[in-house]
Amino acid sequence: ALMAGCAARRGPEPAPPPVAAPAADANEILRVMNARRAGIRSMRALARMVYTSPETSHRARQVILASRPDRLRWEVLSPFGTAFVLAAHNGTIAAYAPGEDELYRGTASATNLARYAGVDLSVPTVVDLLLGTPPLHPQALSVVSQDGEHIKLWQSADDTVTVCWFSALLDPVRFER
Repeated sequence: ALMAGCAARRGPEPAPPPVAAPAADANEILRVMNARRAGIRSMRALARMVYTSPETSHRARQVILASRPDRLRWEVLSPFGTAFVLAAHNGTIAAYAPGEDELYRGTASATNLARYAGVDLSVPTVVDLLLGTPPLHPQALSVVSQDGEHIKLWQSADDTVTVCWFSALLDPVRFER
């Protein structure tokens, strides 16, 4: 009974853990992404996508096919069939909305992809991101930092700054330009 009323003596408060240096440097991240890029050439996926912009928001089931370097097919499905198809290959883009009964064709530029799909990126960049290999540049000025559990790679080239977040295993989890 006497021991139940006694408390153990507390030791000193533990010191906070030291801030860890990033687990990888820019060269290691680029090496891992180049190996991944060489190993992953294409993908096919069924997706449920939620698209939100300041003007609108949509939810839809989609079929997405992508292949390096610039092949992309994106179908938006509805309960009544296909609601929209976008295809890009060899620098050309085509978009078809069965409800409008018109086929749009043009250059596979970031401007046209933004016009037809609301994505302001080039087709090769979209393909890279879909395949889990963010577009990184070996000649860019690169800085690596730690952001909580993520490693961040900052790159500056051609008046553009990109940031890519990676897990501790160097899986890309977020990309911003």
